[in-house]
Amino acid sequence: MRHLKTEEWVKIFNAYDDFKNRKISKFEFEQISFSIRQNYWNKGSLKIMLRKRKMYNLNMNIQSKTGKASKKGKGVGRKKRKALDYTWIDTLKDDEKDAVIKYYYRIFSENNIDADIKNIKEIEKLSSSNKAKILLIARSTYYEKLKVKKNRKTKIY
Repeated sequence: MRHLKTEEWVKIFNAYDDFKNRKISKFEFEQISFSIRQNYWNKGSLKIMLRKRKMYNLNMNIQSKTGKASKKGKGVGRKKRKALDYTWIDTLKDDEKDAVIKYYYRIFSENNIDADIKNIKEIEKLSSSNKAKILLIARSTYYEKLKVKKNRKTKIY
C-alpha cells in the first residue's frame, strides 16, 4: 500500500463516517477507498486506518513519518586530520634550522645514523617538541625516555 496524503486520508475518513452513519453501503465505502488507495481493505490495513482516524479526530498529525528522517549532512562528524603540506623543518626558525643541519651533518659524517637523545640534547636552541619531531616520536615519549636514562644512571649494579 502506498503512503497517502493527508487529504486522501480525510476523504477515506469521511467515507467511513458516512458508512458508520448508514448514509452509504459497505460496497460504496470500499469503492471510494479503492479509488483513492488502489487496494482493498484487509484486517491489518483496516486497523491502521481506524488508528489514523482516531488520531485525526483528536487533532493529531496523521502524516507518515517514513522517509522523513534527516539525512546525514556533509561535514557532519569528526573532521579528518589534514595532511600537512610542509615538513617539521619548515616550522623552525633560521637559527634552529642551522643547529639541526649541523647536528645531522655530524651524525652522518660519523656514520652514526641512530639518533640519540643524549646527542640531541646538545642542541639547546630547540624546544622539546621540536626535538621530539626530529626523533619522529611523541613529545611525551621523549620525556619518558629521558626519565629512563636518568634512572639507569642512578642505579649502581
